[in-house]
Amino acid sequence: MQNTSGRNSRQTLYLLSIIATVLVLLLGLCYLIIDPATDNRFLLLALALIPNVISTLIAFVIVYLFFYIRGIDASLAPPPPNMNTHRLVRELTPKLAEALRQASISDATIQKIVKELRPLITRSERAIGSQADDIMLLRKHVANQFHQAYIMLYNFRSDLYKRFRETTDPQNTTYNIRAEDYDLFQNFCRLITDSARTSLIEYFKAQSINVGEDVAITVKLIMPTARLVQIFPFSAMQKSTMENRAEWVITVFRDSYTYINYRDDREVGAIKLYTVEGNTAFKTVYEGAEMFLHNNLKDLHSKGAYANENTEWQKHYNATLVVPIQSHDRRINRREFYGFLAADSKNSIGKELYDRDVCMPILKHGAELFATFFLILAMAYSPTGSSTNLAS
Repeated sequence: MQNTSGRNSRQTLYLLSIIATVLVLLLGLCYLIIDPATDNRFLLLALALIPNVISTLIAFVIVYLFFYIRGIDASLAPPPPNMNTHRLVRELTPKLAEALRQASISDATIQKIVKELRPLITRSERAIGSQADDIMLLRKHVANQFHQAYIMLYNFRSDLYKRFRETTDPQNTTYNIRAEDYDLFQNFCRLITDSARTSLIEYFKAQSINVGEDVAITVKLIMPTARLVQIFPFSAMQKSTMENRAEWVITVFRDSYTYINYRDDREVGAIKLYTVEGNTAFKTVYEGAEMFLHNNLKDLHSKGAYANENTEWQKHYNATLVVPIQSHDRRINRREFYGFLAADSKNSIGKELYDRDVCMPILKHGAELFATFFLILAMAYSPTGSSTNLAS
C-alpha cells in the first residue's frame, strides 16, 4: 500500500511539471502575439523562457528527490497499523488473559495433584518392592518344594534298593522288560516326560522367560549289545560293528509334543547308537556328577569342551540339562545305572534357562520315578533271588 502511494505522488509531480512547462510556452506565445513588431522577438522569447524552464526543472528535481527520500524511509519503516489488526488485538487480549489465567490455575492444580499423589506413589513403590520380595520368597518356596519332593522319592527308592540288594544275589540278576510290560512302560514314559516338560515351561514363565514350546524331554537308556540285537533288525554288517562294544546308548522315548512335531528330525529307537564316552553330558553324569547343565553348548563346543556324537545336535538345541537314571545306595556302595533323562532347548533368546535350584529337582524327580519303576519290575520278577530290569 505504501508503494502505491509513492507512485501516485510521483505521477502527480510529473503532471504538474508538464502543466507548468505548457503554461510557460503559452505565455511566450501570447507575448509574441501581443507585440509582433518587436525586433528579435524570438531571442526575447528565449530569454524569457529560459529562466522559467530552469526554475521549473529545479523545482521538479527538488520535489522528485523529496519523494524519493521519503519513499526510502517509508520502505524501511514498519507499515502503519491496520484497523483490523487493532480490532483483532482488542478481541484477543481478554482471551489471552483468560488463557493465561487458566494456565496458571492448571499449573497450580497439577502441583496440588502431584503433591497429593507423591505419598501414594511412594506407597506403591514400597508395595511393588514388597511384592518383588514375596515373589522371590515364593520362588524359593517352589524350589524347596521340588527339592523336597525329589529328596522324599530319592530316600524311598534308596531304601527300597538297599532292601532289594540285601536279599538278591547281583551275580544272578538279569535285566529285561517283558512284552506285557511294554505298554505300561510307554505310558509311564509319556506321563513323566510330558509332566517334566510342562513344569519346566511353567517355571520359565514364572521367571518372565517365554520359551514358547522350545523344551524337549528325552529318555535315553544304556542297553547291552546282545539285547539290542534281539530287539532290532540290524544287518549283519551292523551287528559285527556293534559287537565291538558291550553296550550302547539309545533314545527310547521323547515327550509327546516333540515326538509328534519332530518325529522326522529327532530319532527314537536304535536308528542311532551312541557311546557314553563320546558324549560329554553322558560321560560327566556316568562318572558320578549329579547332573550336566549348560545354556550355551555352541560356545562350549567352540572351546573344545563339549563333544556330541549326534552330528545334528546344533540344529536342535543349544542348552541342556542331563541327570542320571540310576538306583544306588552309598551305604552298600552299589549302583545300577539305567540311563539318562535329558531336557534341551534351542535357547534362541540366549537366557540362562536351566538351573540347579528348580530345573534339576524337576528332572531328577522324573529320573527317580524311572529308577523306582525299574526297581519295582526287578522285585516283581525276582521271587527266588533273580530279578528283571531294563538296563542290562
